[in-house]
Amino acid sequence: MSVIKVPLKHGYKVGESVFKNAFIRPYTAADLMDAEEESERLVATQNKDGEVEHKLVLSPALYGRNIFRRQIISIDDVSGPFTIEELTENLHLEDFVLLQQKTEELDNAMVAKQLKAAVEEKTEAGKP
Repeated sequence: MSVIKVPLKHGYKVGESVFKNAFIRPYTAADLMDAEEESERLVATQNKDGEVEHKLVLSPALYGRNIFRRQIISIDDVSGPFTIEELTENLHLEDFVLLQQKTEELDNAMVAKQLKAAVEEKTEAGKP
């Protein structure tokens, strides 16, 4: 698993301490499953007959945030996973956005690598 160091401009503030380096990693299958479960809410809805039904509904916004927060391994000596509240309360907006951008770049690189491998595998399978 590749770990990327992301220098923060303003830092993560805990009390009087300011931590300046975040360490991120690609998401894992476990991250996806945990984020999905955490992002589900039980809601009451009415069916077409007017009866109340309970359904689990996934929030795409929460799902994305819950994956993102799991990708931050640590910020210097402060170990993750972090809650969204910890990140939004202790990080400057500029650093929060930077971490979002860097995790997205990491995600895109991982997906591109997987697609390339799939294409190569399919190409090899088609050869006599």
